[in-house]
Amino acid sequence: MTLMTRLISLLLALLIVAAPPARAQDAPAVVPPNPGVQVYDTEEVEVPLWFPQTRFLGPAIETMDWIRSVAVETEHGLAWRADPADESAPFDTSLYAGSPGVILFGMDLARITGKNEYLDTAKRAADDLLHRLPENLDAPGSAGLYTGAAGQAWVLFRLYEATGDERYHAAAERLFTMILDSAKPAGEGEHKGVMWGEGETDIISGAAGIGLYLLYSQNDFNSLRARETAVAAAHWLAGVGVESDGGLKWPIAAGSDKFMPNFSHGTAGVVYFFGQVVIFTADQQARDAAFAGGRYLEAVANKDNGGRLVHHHDGDDGKDLYYLSWCHGPAGAARAYYTLYQLNFDKPWMAAVQQAAHSIETAGFPGVRTPGYWDNYGACCGAAGILNFDIDMYALTRDKAWMTRADQMGDDIVRHAAKDDAGLRWPHAEHRTKPDDIRAQTGLMQGAVGVGRALLRIEAIARNCDCLVKLPDTPF
Repeated sequence: MTLMTRLISLLLALLIVAAPPARAQDAPAVVPPNPGVQVYDTEEVEVPLWFPQTRFLGPAIETMDWIRSVAVETEHGLAWRADPADESAPFDTSLYAGSPGVILFGMDLARITGKNEYLDTAKRAADDLLHRLPENLDAPGSAGLYTGAAGQAWVLFRLYEATGDERYHAAAERLFTMILDSAKPAGEGEHKGVMWGEGETDIISGAAGIGLYLLYSQNDFNSLRARETAVAAAHWLAGVGVESDGGLKWPIAAGSDKFMPNFSHGTAGVVYFFGQVVIFTADQQARDAAFAGGRYLEAVANKDNGGRLVHHHDGDDGKDLYYLSWCHGPAGAARAYYTLYQLNFDKPWMAAVQQAAHSIETAGFPGVRTPGYWDNYGACCGAAGILNFDIDMYALTRDKAWMTRADQMGDDIVRHAAKDDAGLRWPHAEHRTKPDDIRAQTGLMQGAVGVGRALLRIEAIARNCDCLVKLPDTPF
């Protein structure tokens, strides 16, 4: 090769290296409002070859279409009633049924689609919420994760991360401080600690859910006090457990005679909180209480046919009633079992997760209905809760069969939607005991928000996108 030829080759190589990327001109036009939000070009994301197809984004968007169609324009933004057909009902501000769920869904859709219109919906919902936040947390449940300030604060801080809007940070911090300040001294001796309200214990409205919020929010506000308060709540909870079946179980509130052993209102949720306290702090009292609760759940579990079910509530009318979804079934209780496994990698607790999963696998979903799995499509009691569990099991095991099940559940859920020009929603019976009370709700746990987010989770998995907002009560 001549000297001239070598020089020409070297010059060409330098030009190739310096050339701009071939697809630079194709960069997505949508730009995140700040680096806190990452949006995705849905045309260029590689889909795993094993996933049959990604067909759930459209229904999720149509679900948001309906949610937006029933929003009420207010002086400050957008507001929703849990049941939009009931114009006499107040606007709902809880994570369970109100605008915080819409905010989450809007953020999730913005991340998946790259369309800021969904983030704008989230912001308008938050702008109205800012004017409805509580002035105090005196009422029962007003500090709760799903019923009050803890859920509101969690969502507003996530929106602050997404937008950089200091108003949302300020509101979240004010609620955070109110939660800490409203903790009441309670208990005696080694069980001296704190409680909220009237001594509610559960994930939905009580100390377990509030404590989870504090554990996961301590870094948001660089607050050692949040961790200390969560531990104090655990110490108080340990003292209100009731000895039963070789372990401990928890009433729905201190001193109550109402015992519901599963996740949302009962022992499994409290055990999950104890486990998270141990993971964050290695607190021995929380560890002892977690395993005492685990012994109770083990003792009362129905393991017929290789599964694991725990009755809905104590008493003759509840001992043979088995729910299946998040609130009172294996889809929720598995979170407690997995957390116990995390504490010392004890194989029997992973076996308990697998048994709970087996109860879901063999229940005949999506077609079969049972007394504990009725005409409900919600994330709390129904089909969306089962779909979320399928995805959780895939996240835990990476067994593709769980995503095949999720695909089937998603198809069934979409097939049963009510659809018109406004979009998709799911009329159903919220309560098992009121099967004729059929309503199409908007919120996270009983309405379209929860169903839409569950469908969107399938889409996120298919796009290799671990980008959706998670709540403090999930270990997966």
